[in-house]
Amino acid sequence: MPEPWGTVYFLGIAQVFSFLFSWWNLEGVMNQADAPRPLNWTIRKLCHAAFLPSVRLLKAQKSWIERAFYKRECVHIIPSTKDPHRCCCGRLIGQHVGLTPSISVLQNEKNESRLSRNDVQSEKWSISKHTQLSPTDAFGTIEFQGGGHSNKAMYVRVSFDTKPDLLLHLMTKEWQLELPKLLISVHGGLQNFELQPKLKQVFGKGLIKAAMTTGAWIFTGGVNTGVIRHVGDALKDHASKSRGKICTIGIAPWGIVENQEDLIGRDVVRPYQTMSNPMSKLTVLNSMHSHFILADNGTTGKYGAEVKLRRQLEKHISLQKINTRIGQGVPVVALIVEGGPNVISIVLEYLRDTPPVPVVVCDGSGRASDILAFGHKYSEEGGLINESLRDQLLVTIQKTFTYTRTQAQHLFIILMECMKKKELITVFRMGSEGHQDIDLAILTALLKGANASAPDQLSLALAWNRVDIARSQIFIYGQQWPVGSLEQAMLDALVLDRVDFVKLLIENGVSMHRFLTISRLEELYNTRHGPSNTLYHLVRDVKKGNLPPDYRISLIDIGLVIEYLMGGAYRCNYTRKRFRTLYHNLFGPKRDFGQLAVELLDQSYKQDEQLAMKLLTYELKNWSNATCLQLAVAAKHRDFIAHTCSQMLLTDMWMGRLRMRKNSGLKVILGILLPPSILSLEFKNKDDMPYMSQAQEIHLQEKEAEEPEKPTKEKDEEDMELTAMLGRNNGESSRKKDEEEVQSRHRLIPLGRKIYEFYNAPIVKFWFYTLAYIGYLMLFNYIVLVKMERWPSTQEWIVISYIFTLGIEKMREILMSEPGKLLQKVKVWLQEYWNVTDLIAILLFSVGMILRLQDQPFRSDGRVIYCVNIIYWYIRLLDIFGVNKYLGPYVMMIGKMMIDMMYFVIIMLVVLMSFGVARQAILFPNEEPSWKLAKNIFYMPYWMIYGEVFADQIDPPCGQNETREDGKIIQLPPCKTGAWIVPAIMACYLLVANILLVNLLIAVFNNTFFEVKSISNQVWKFQRYQLIMTFHERPVLPPPLIIFSHMTMIFQHLCCRWRKHESDPDERDYGLKLFITDDELKKVHDFEEQCIEEYFREKDDRFNSSNDERIRVTSERVENMSMRLEEVNEREHSMKASLQTVDIRLAQLEDLIGRMATALERLTGLERAESNKIRSRTSSDCTDAAYIVRQSSFNSQEGNTFKLQESIDPAEHPLYSV
Repeated sequence: MPEPWGTVYFLGIAQVFSFLFSWWNLEGVMNQADAPRPLNWTIRKLCHAAFLPSVRLLKAQKSWIERAFYKRECVHIIPSTKDPHRCCCGRLIGQHVGLTPSISVLQNEKNESRLSRNDVQSEKWSISKHTQLSPTDAFGTIEFQGGGHSNKAMYVRVSFDTKPDLLLHLMTKEWQLELPKLLISVHGGLQNFELQPKLKQVFGKGLIKAAMTTGAWIFTGGVNTGVIRHVGDALKDHASKSRGKICTIGIAPWGIVENQEDLIGRDVVRPYQTMSNPMSKLTVLNSMHSHFILADNGTTGKYGAEVKLRRQLEKHISLQKINTRIGQGVPVVALIVEGGPNVISIVLEYLRDTPPVPVVVCDGSGRASDILAFGHKYSEEGGLINESLRDQLLVTIQKTFTYTRTQAQHLFIILMECMKKKELITVFRMGSEGHQDIDLAILTALLKGANASAPDQLSLALAWNRVDIARSQIFIYGQQWPVGSLEQAMLDALVLDRVDFVKLLIENGVSMHRFLTISRLEELYNTRHGPSNTLYHLVRDVKKGNLPPDYRISLIDIGLVIEYLMGGAYRCNYTRKRFRTLYHNLFGPKRDFGQLAVELLDQSYKQDEQLAMKLLTYELKNWSNATCLQLAVAAKHRDFIAHTCSQMLLTDMWMGRLRMRKNSGLKVILGILLPPSILSLEFKNKDDMPYMSQAQEIHLQEKEAEEPEKPTKEKDEEDMELTAMLGRNNGESSRKKDEEEVQSRHRLIPLGRKIYEFYNAPIVKFWFYTLAYIGYLMLFNYIVLVKMERWPSTQEWIVISYIFTLGIEKMREILMSEPGKLLQKVKVWLQEYWNVTDLIAILLFSVGMILRLQDQPFRSDGRVIYCVNIIYWYIRLLDIFGVNKYLGPYVMMIGKMMIDMMYFVIIMLVVLMSFGVARQAILFPNEEPSWKLAKNIFYMPYWMIYGEVFADQIDPPCGQNETREDGKIIQLPPCKTGAWIVPAIMACYLLVANILLVNLLIAVFNNTFFEVKSISNQVWKFQRYQLIMTFHERPVLPPPLIIFSHMTMIFQHLCCRWRKHESDPDERDYGLKLFITDDELKKVHDFEEQCIEEYFREKDDRFNSSNDERIRVTSERVENMSMRLEEVNEREHSMKASLQTVDIRLAQLEDLIGRMATALERLTGLERAESNKIRSRTSSDCTDAAYIVRQSSFNSQEGNTFKLQESIDPAEHPLYSV
C-alpha cells in the first residue's frame, strides 16, 4: 500500500510556493515603474509551470470527496425524556447549530439554556426528518500521538447511507489500496474483556498470518475497546512484520468518537490523542488501524450508525472480482470473538445472506462466542437440541447476559436458527487437532462455506497464495477434478508467479509435456499480469515499427528477440547434435507404432467400414491439417496403405463417382471415344459415399450447388412423409415399395453432373491421358520413320504441341505443389524420378526441334535427336504399366534390378579395362595419341561378354611367309612381341567375365526377384496412392488439349480472387480430405475411442490366453499356495507349542488346587474344635439376664456358612446399632 504522506508533504510545499508567488506579484505591482526583473519573472513562470498541475490535481481530489460524501447534523431539537437538556440525538441543546423557529430557548438565572415545558413535543426524533445533509468537513490524515512510534491513518467522515461504490472508489483510487483477495470482518464485544494469554497470542498470530499471506482487508469497529483493542494489540505485536502490508479499516460511528472536533478539516493532517477520558462515554480510535470510515447519522454517543454502512460495503466488495483470469468474487468471512447478544443476531444475518457468509467462532473467548460454540457442538442437523441441554443453554444465556427467561428464550430461538446452517460455522478451539492456527480455520471455513467445486477452491487458494491450504484441504483422496482443470490451474499459477503451486500441481499429476503447448506458451508471453518487463519493446525493436495495442507475441517473435539479444551466440536447439541424436532415436519404436496403427485400423474396419474410412480421410488439426492416409504415406508405412480398408478407399477414390464392377477400363474407353455412352453408366450418390474425400475447391463448389437444391430436398422429405402415411394405410409391402422409389429417385444425378463426375474421375483421366499418349507415340513413330521435309508436317506440329503443352503442365505442377517458396517447390518436384527424366526428354526434344528447323546439316542432327528421344518416350510406357495389378510389380522389379546392375557394371568395368588395356597395348604398340584408343580399349572386350569372341583375331598368323597348297606364297606380318600373351589373358578374362560375373549378376537378380516379389504387392499398393493423387490433381484434358484446361484454371483463379473466396492463393489446400461437421467429427472421435478400448481389451484377452501367460499365472498361484501352506505349517507348530505350555500350566494348577484343598481341610478341623469349646463355655453362663449377641461364621469345604445369633433387647443394648 503506497504511503499518502508524500501527497501531504507536496501540498505543504505547494502552499509555500503559493505564498512566494503572491509576494513576488505584490513586489511587481509596487515596482511597475522600475526596470523589469527577468530573473524573478523567470522563476515565477517556472514554479507556476511545475506546481500548478499538481495543485489543480489536489484541488480536484478535494472537490470530488466533498461532492461525493456528506455529513449529517441534527437541525431539529426534540428533548430527551431522560435528560431535558439534551436532544434525542444525544447532543446538548446548546451544541446545536441550526434550530427550528418553533422552538424557543429560555435563559435561566445561571445563564443555562433550556426548553419551556409548553414546547415539549410529543414527536419522535428520526434521522430522516430531523437531520440535514451537507458536504463532509472531516477527511485527511490522522497522526496518533503517544507511544514510541507515531502511526498515521487516512480517515473520512461520511453519511451512514453513503453508497458503497463511492466508498470503494475512495479506497482503491484515492487511498490507492489494492482490491483485497479476502475480507475478514471482525465482530465481538464492545466492552473491554480479557483473553487468555495463550489464546490471545494464537488469535493475533493467526489473524496477522491470514491477512499477510492472502492480501486481505480487516474490517473492525475502529474504536479502542473490546475485541477491536485485541486486534490492535495483535497488529502492534506484529508491527515490524506487517507494517505497510496489512490494510485494517475501522468503520466506527462518528458520534461515539472522542475528540472528534480535532478531526474536522478538509484534507488536513490532524494530531490525535489516544488517551481516553474515563469519565466520558465516548471512546478513542485505535491507533493501529490504517484507515477509518466514520459513519455519521446525526447522533452522538450512540452505536449503530456503522452497521448498515459496514454490511453494504462488505456486500459490495464481495461482488468484485479478485482476478480477471480466475473470475472469483472477493470472499468474505466473519470472525466472532466474545461479544454480546447482538453478535448472535449478526451471525444469523451473515448466514441468511445471499450468498451466505461463513462464520468463524473463537471458542474460549467468552459470552456469545462460547454460547455459539456450545450450540454448534451439541446441536443436531436442522437446529435441534435435546431438552436437558436446552435447559442448560437457557440458564447459561440468562447468567451470561443477565436476561429474563423470556429474553433468553428469544435469543435461544435466534441461536437455533443459526444452527440450522451449522455447516457454515467453523469453531476454532485452541489445541484441537483440526485447527492449530486460526488462519487455517478462517481459510478452511471459506472453502467449506463457498460450496464451490475443487477447481474453484484451488483458484481461491491460488489467489491467497496458500499452498498449505491446497495441500491439506483441496488435494485430498476422492476429490473429483474435471478434465483440464489442473492444466488451467497450472496456467494461473505460472501467470501469478506461484512457484509452490507449480510444484504441488506437478506432484499431483500435471505433465508439463502435455501442458506446455504452443498456444499456452504464447499466452504466457502475452499475459498482462506479473512484473513489468521490456518484452513488448524488444519485439517492437525487432519488428522495426510500432505494434498495434492488441498485438499478440508469437514464438517466432521470441526467437527473433533471443537472436537479437544473443547475436552471434544464438543457435537453435534443433540444429545441435544432441537434438539430432534424439531425432534419430525416435525412429527406434517406429515399427512398434506402425504395427499398432495397422492393428487399430483392422479393429476399426471390422466394426464399421464407413467410419473406418472416415478415420483415414478427415483432416487432423494437430497435424498441419493432414489426413491419416497422408501421414501414412509420408511415413512410408506400406503395411498401413496395403490394408484392405485403405485399398478400398483408394479404389473408390480411383473410380470417383462411377459405379463399376467389371470391365471398367473398356467402359471408360468407350465413354471417352463415344461420349453418349456416358448416359448408360451408373454413378454413386454422395449419400452412398459419406467417407469419400475430395479437394477443398470441389467441396466449396458442391456446397454452393447444394443451396439451390434445398427446395428439392424439402419436397423429397414431404414425399417421404406422404409415402409413410400411405404405408400406414396400405400395409408393409406398399411401404417398402414407396421407400425404394424414393431412394431410387435420390440416386438420380443430373446430366451435367454425370458428365462432370465422369471426366473428373481419376480412372477416366488415366485412360484419357493414356490414349492421347499412344496417339502421340504413333505420330512420333511416323515422323522419325518417314523422310523429313524442310518444314514440319501436320503430324510433327501435333507432336511439337504435345511436348510444348506437356512442359506447361510440368510448370503448373511445380507452381501448385505444397511448399510456399518457388525454390522449395522445384526441389520437391525434382525428387520424383519421372519428373527428372521428363525434364531431360523435353529439353532434348526442344534442342532437336530447333536443329530440325535449321538447314542442312543441322536438320539431320535434329532428326537424329528425335530418334534418340523417342527411346525415352517408349520407356515412359513403364509408368503407365504400373497401374496394372500384374505389370506394376514387374516394373518395380526392373527398377530394383537396374540398381543392382549398376554395382555389377562397376565391377565389370574393372575387369574389362584390365583386359582391354593390356590387349590394346600388346597388339598395337605403335599407335599415335587419339580418342580412338579409348574406343578400342572397350569395343572388342565388351562384345566378348555377350559371346562374340572374334575367333579369327585370337591368334592371327605372323612371322615367316606361308605357302598355300596352290603354291601361292602369302606374306605374313611380323609377330608382335608378347602376342602369345593375349590369348592367355583373354581366356582368363572370359572365364571371369562370362562365367563368374555374369552368373553372379544372375544370382543377384534372382535374389532381388524373390525379395521384391515378397513385398511387391505392398509396394505396388503403396505406389498406387501416388498414382491416384497424381491423376486427381491433373486437368481433365490431356496434351495438347490441356492448354484449354490451363486457360480455364487461370480464369477460375481470377474469378475466385475477384469474388474474395480466397484471401491468399498459396494457402489453398489441394489434398483429398473429408469435410465433416462438428457433430460428425464427434461421432468419429467416439468411434475411434471405442475401437481403441476394444482393441486393448482383445489384446489383453489374447495375452491372458497365451500359453506363456497361463504358465506364469499358474506358477504364481502355485507359489502363493506354497507360501500359504508354509504359513499353515508355522501356525500348526506354534499352536502345538502353545498347547504344550497350556498342559504344563494346567498340571501346575491341579497340583496347586490339591494343596489348597488339603490346607482347607486342616483349617476346617481346627475351626470345629474351637467352636465346640465355645459352645461348652456358653452353656455354663446361660442363667444371665442379658442378651449376648455373638455371631460366628465359618466355611466348610463344601462352601456352607453357619451363623450363631443370640438376640438381646435393642432398647437395653447399645451395640444393636453397630
